[in-house]
Amino acid sequence: MTDHQPAFGNVSFAPLKRVAPSRYGNFVECPLRELFRGSGAPQLLAPAAAAHLGTVVHRLLEVAAGAEALSVDEAAASFEQLVSEEERRLAASATGRGAIPLSRTVPDFEVRKRRAIHAAVAASGRTRSKGASGGSSGGAVGSEIWVESLDGTIGGYVDDVQRRDGLLVLRDFKSGAAARKGSDAYAKALLQLLIYAALYAEIWQIWPDQVEIVPVDGLAHVEEVVPDECTAVLRSAKELFRSTNDVVVRESSADAI
Repeated sequence: MTDHQPAFGNVSFAPLKRVAPSRYGNFVECPLRELFRGSGAPQLLAPAAAAHLGTVVHRLLEVAAGAEALSVDEAAASFEQLVSEEERRLAASATGRGAIPLSRTVPDFEVRKRRAIHAAVAASGRTRSKGASGGSSGGAVGSEIWVESLDGTIGGYVDDVQRRDGLLVLRDFKSGAAARKGSDAYAKALLQLLIYAALYAEIWQIWPDQVEIVPVDGLAHVEEVVPDECTAVLRSAKELFRSTNDVVVRESSADAI
């Protein structure tokens, strides 16, 4: 392979280093978009303000999952801190400044805030530290558990892994459409969790029993793990990763001639 990279406009593409399970659904829809992301292309269109608030809520639930317990006041303080951090990040982006402040640009901000705080308090209360720790029957439990395929092509963080009532459960916190069963976004979120389940089994040789998509404002959606289905999705993700990179390498070679 040469140092020359195929270009689109002012963006030069490089082979992807890894695909995150959280991006797999979008990767299937449009590999080119993922190449843009991987190549550091500037974002041309800003996400809706509600999407930025969704990011805040997701981070709050991750904090709660790793906490021994959160009071309402502590959850509210964490929420405000995360909003401030997100707004500082938006202030540094020409496409993001219009979303500031989120309390003004998100129409139901206060409702979402109350729901997020309530969900964070409910999600806390478990005495597990952040990161991996050994479960009683092997495998890692905790919040933000890193899982990666043995070939290094697919990897990401599982929001939460629990042993509950004798079952091993992988959980992912979602807001908006991804938390509504039957939506396209929910289907993508489920694919993400199926890949996580397959990666978990690949690393620890233990299959999770269930995966859960946990909404901010409702009960968790529980899905049973079918190992063959999970393995097939992971295999497809690896094949798409390799085929996309093959195209990049081939086009690089052609442009260099």
